[in-house]
Amino acid sequence: MGDWRFLSRDPLSGAVESFKYDESEDRCIIRRTADNSPLIESNKRSQMDETGWNKDKSMRLAARITPDIQLEWLQKYGVRAWDKNHKKKVLQLLNSNEYRYLRYGRHFII
Repeated sequence: MGDWRFLSRDPLSGAVESFKYDESEDRCIIRRTADNSPLIESNKRSQMDETGWNKDKSMRLAARITPDIQLEWLQKYGVRAWDKNHKKKVLQLLNSNEYRYLRYGRHFII
């Protein structure tokens, strides 16, 4: 199997796509990797002292879920983060230990 070769970089998220060709299987494998640590660290800081409310208290930012994490949820759990019918499962994931740092501000998601 060959080495990974650069395919593209997402200018917004910084995610990198690479590919390699597997001769024994006659297939091309594409891999996407992203560094979500800046978002996670920002959310950790916000959980210390921010509430997420806008100035007039009409809306609150509850979480920031990157496209890469949305894809992970779709592949692992069949959860579409953007689908209102999956709201209950999204909230369960955001309240789990694994994904708690996607939450924004010092509040719990009910």
